[in-house]
Amino acid sequence: MRNQSKTETRLTGKVVLDAMGSDHAPHAEIDGALAATRDFGITVILVGQPEKVEPELKRCGWRGDGDRGIELVEAAEVIGMDDAVAASVRRKKKSSLRIGTRLVTEGHADGFVSAGNTGAAMATAKMVIGMLPGVDRPALAALIPRSRLSQHFC
Repeated sequence: MRNQSKTETRLTGKVVLDAMGSDHAPHAEIDGALAATRDFGITVILVGQPEKVEPELKRCGWRGDGDRGIELVEAAEVIGMDDAVAASVRRKKKSSLRIGTRLVTEGHADGFVSAGNTGAAMATAKMVIGMLPGVDRPALAALIPRSRLSQHFC
């Protein structure tokens, strides 16, 4: 579990993935989760609506919690791309964003990933997980792929 003491943090090797985040959820999220478990040897905790997620998992040969490095946690609600951020974050306490960030806070996973509503993901993470001491605002990070043949600027 995380945060055993202020000086010692034990990692779980698990990442939470919002299975309801993208426009074509949960298909892309499940394919990504299976690739991550295969390529990086981590466990992925998918958070989403079981009636939508389980059929896609079974399509890929998943037999139940823990199989192929995938766990499933139910989230009854989804914060959509067009939902108002402040209202959704406050009202949808059973959303995949809220439950996923809470799993990190409780030490069940080391990180949270969502391809969903960015504003809602940032607000939820700040509210549920909190900020590091001395950090005033959350930040986004992204990998930007480029060709090996592209021009170097340094």
